[in-house]
Amino acid sequence: MILGVTVIEDVIIISMLAKLQSITSTGRNQLWISEVVISILSELAFVVGILCIDSRIIPRIVNYKGSTDLSDLLIVAILGVTFGLSFVASEIGISVATGAFFASILI
Repeated sequence: MILGVTVIEDVIIISMLAKLQSITSTGRNQLWISEVVISILSELAFVVGILCIDSRIIPRIVNYKGSTDLSDLLIVAILGVTFGLSFVASEIGISVATGAFFASILI
């Protein structure tokens, strides 16, 4: 129970830090509420998509690669997942660290 609570707290903190980074990286003096809402919705969609969809796919891939007894194949699969989620996070305007964090949660 305590471990579950700390993971959820980490997810919330990482999401908040990612939002603060994306908001402050615009370099403008004005902040529009519509930008903040779109930013929060994109982060929420990313988190829900990762936790709902990828939580079923990624562990199966990692378990399959791990059952081959080839450690280098397992490392490449894990790095592929990490870099893949980091790339997706970067493309939708979220911090790359957020994608890597969620990859570590899934693995």
